[in-house]
Amino acid sequence: MGSQLNKLLYKFTKMVKHMDMEAHATHLDQRGQNSDRDKGQEKENGQGKGQEEAGSLRTKLERIKRDAQKVRELILSMDEPFIIHHYDADGISAGSIVYDTLIKAGKKPKIEMYEGLAEEDVSNIAREHEEVVIVDLGSHVENLDEIKSVAIIDHHQPNEHAKKQEGFFNPWQYGIDGTVSASSSTMAWFVFRNRTYLSLVGAAGDVQTPFEGLNRYILENNKDIFDVRFDLTLYGRESRDLITFFTNNYEYYMEGLTGNRNGVRSFLRAIGISDSEMRKSYEALAEEKKAKIRRELVKLLIYTEKTEYIENIFGEVYTIKADVPRKDVREYATLLNACGRYKLGRMGRSIALNEPFDEKSLTRLLNRHKKNVRAGIEFAKNIFKDTGQLVIIDGRGNIDYSIIGIVCGALQYKWPSKLVLGLANKNDVVKISMRGSFERQAINIGQLLSEVAEEVGGSGGGHIKAGGAEIPKHKVQEFIEAVERRVREVTEEKTKGEAESNNRR
Repeated sequence: MGSQLNKLLYKFTKMVKHMDMEAHATHLDQRGQNSDRDKGQEKENGQGKGQEEAGSLRTKLERIKRDAQKVRELILSMDEPFIIHHYDADGISAGSIVYDTLIKAGKKPKIEMYEGLAEEDVSNIAREHEEVVIVDLGSHVENLDEIKSVAIIDHHQPNEHAKKQEGFFNPWQYGIDGTVSASSSTMAWFVFRNRTYLSLVGAAGDVQTPFEGLNRYILENNKDIFDVRFDLTLYGRESRDLITFFTNNYEYYMEGLTGNRNGVRSFLRAIGISDSEMRKSYEALAEEKKAKIRRELVKLLIYTEKTEYIENIFGEVYTIKADVPRKDVREYATLLNACGRYKLGRMGRSIALNEPFDEKSLTRLLNRHKKNVRAGIEFAKNIFKDTGQLVIIDGRGNIDYSIIGIVCGALQYKWPSKLVLGLANKNDVVKISMRGSFERQAINIGQLLSEVAEEVGGSGGGHIKAGGAEIPKHKVQEFIEAVERRVREVTEEKTKGEAESNNRR
């Protein structure tokens, strides 16, 4: 135990002291060149077809910048564009970049937040607007041709119809994975080079940290705007007091701390953190106290046999140097997410553009959001059903559809080798959210949900390890059975392939 602790502490100390940011950036830039876990992973997930062969990021950047200029010219040629953006942090950030640019250019844009975009929505929009900019949506719909002039800035896996649009701009066009290397905010920044801080706020909101690929390019070329340092990466560094900081850490479950306020208080007292310091945020502590907490966490993780967490909870932390509502990009993204989920798009855009907003209303909103999420998590813990292939959280009638994805993500740690599928009522349909981990990376969740939802008369999509769908209420059981069948087939095929590979060795 002592020897193992010393080795890990030495490794950790060396990581902190000798972390060369330029060298690290080069390393991640090289990772970004093949950031969709590369062509081998693309083939495994069925995304390699029709995409360019992986080239250097530098070569891709030349095309990206050229195409971005074309999209910019198209959008700036519009007189009264109607901007549609998704309701999450990435959508609000990207939509705000577009809106702010057009206002500065003397245009008269209108802007509206959407939870999703169906073909019926596109038809309705086309009847009312001739000039449309769709942000963080639109890559999956088939009737974009109905709109006279349209630009689509997105990062979701696109269908063939969307790719044919003149104003289509998406990282997948360049063999770059929009799941981990570029968000819609990233792509909006390449088009307009405006409100740079929002590019990475949106990316952080879509859980694309640590930044690589196009996100890394923005980070490394805007050092006057972003600060990067190596530290503890748990969420809430800036906004939560120390006890809440550790109690509400569900991303990496820590025995004795996660969900245990008394346990956190005892842990902090034992390592010399005073009660007054516990009322502060981690970010507000003196550096020597932060270092003590980091060291003791390493010991705790070794003692509880969670050493695999060590390299996950320590890493790059990204902050914005300007005077903005939140310095930490992840916490800034949380403000925008909360606004979006409670249909407060205007407030979200005000916060994104650093304009005056009602701080008391925001505080009430965040408290309400946290309360709803906590209640949803507690409910899910008591009613989940493990089917072998899936863990199903049926939140219909108890968990709001706007947070079912958050609940699934918060509980993913309990089943790292399974997919978590949540259900919630949404008007006359059922909202589906699914979360996974890279331990199940053979399953492309976005692709899976898109295909199965279509089979039952719904629609869906997303990313490799997260996605959503909307399906008819009477098709829920059929949908779940189809998902389980697909997951079982892929799992069996993967197991067979691994066995054959081992035999060849």
